[in-house]
Amino acid sequence: MNLSINRDAVAGVVLGALGAFVAIYAYLSYPIGNMARMGPGMFPLLLGVTLLLIAIAIFLLSFLRQRHSIEVNLRAGGLVLLALAIFAATVDPFGVVPSMMVLMVISYFAVPGRNILTTIILSAAVTALMVIIFVYIMNLHLKLFAWPL
Repeated sequence: MNLSINRDAVAGVVLGALGAFVAIYAYLSYPIGNMARMGPGMFPLLLGVTLLLIAIAIFLLSFLRQRHSIEVNLRAGGLVLLALAIFAATVDPFGVVPSMMVLMVISYFAVPGRNILTTIILSAAVTALMVIIFVYIMNLHLKLFAWPL
């Protein structure tokens, strides 16, 4: 099932939510100070408010311009979210490598017309690259394989 939405309006809402989050977080978490003696929260607060104002302008202008709609594939989005949820649930008991493979194979079903063998090979290559980068280059201590007992 596909859903047609106004992409400029969605962009305005998403940017507005991000700007509001940054501004509220900065206000609640850091001392703001005043204009003569700015605290560490002043810059993120002003940045969040500025982003919120730009987002409101984008949202309002989206109804005046020619409408550009986008197609949202709900099946694909749902499968990707399901894959992320399963990854989050399986990474601790099974380790990163099996969880990453499961994540990519489930995400395979989001796009029709893909070859399962190619997907498994790509999943193995991406997982191996992730292990090389995070474990061997960045020296992060990740539980690569585990078996829940």
